[in-house]
Amino acid sequence: MTVRTVQVTWMLDVAAEHAEGIARDAAGARLLFVDIPTGRVFSHNPETKTTTTHRLQCDVSFVHPTIGGELLVAVREGIAILASDGRLRPWPRRCAPSPSTDSTRPGGCRPS
Repeated sequence: MTVRTVQVTWMLDVAAEHAEGIARDAAGARLLFVDIPTGRVFSHNPETKTTTTHRLQCDVSFVHPTIGGELLVAVREGIAILASDGRLRPWPRRCAPSPSTDSTRPGGCRPS
């Protein structure tokens, strides 16, 4: 049996309760992830070693970069767009109807 040794470098410490939804944004040169129960969205730049944190007023389960530099995030009401200034707005796409989607809720899955 061969045992491989790997050297690990500590990148950042955000003291997350439940970090999840890690995504690499190659265009923006950043690592994106969320802390589900605290509603925090993190954007870490490995070159500058800086981390930007946005705190949402809800759970958030994933984050993904957009071409325009904003972030798509999954929140309880559906998919939303997180702008660089921290403002959250509904994703302007119509979702397929499903029994679990309440399209009448503010910020829910509905056209804007």
